Amino acid sequence: MVPLTDLQFGARVDVFCEDGYKLIGNNIIWCQLKGNDIEWSQLPTCELITCSSPPPISNGKHDGEGVENFAYNSTVTYSCAPGFQLLGNVSIRCTSPDKTTGVWSGAVPKCKGHVKRQ
Repeated sequence: MVPLTDLQFGARVDVFCEDGYKLIGNNIIWCQLKGNDIEWSQLPTCELITCSSPPPISNGKHDGEGVENFAYNSTVTYSCAPGFQLLGNVSIRCTSPDKTTGVWSGAVPKCKGHVKRQ
């Protein structure tokens, strides 16, 4: 929340989530009457941004196999089966450009077979 200086009836406060969390609910709360009491309106919650399982690759795998949701800023590392060479990013990271939806950064690598020369 922004620094609180005026906490009288009717005061409004902007609420923000820390990096990696999305705001669920109203981003503004206000000091209101409830019966004979004065209290804050309903507080929003901050929910962790996650990415779904990263894409699989042919002739390779990533170190997050079996995990369904990955926390914001987590990474997975790809590797190839024996006889194949990794081309592209070794790791990708769970990011959120819109501060709401988790997406994987960068392109997924490929595993290319070695060409045998005679």
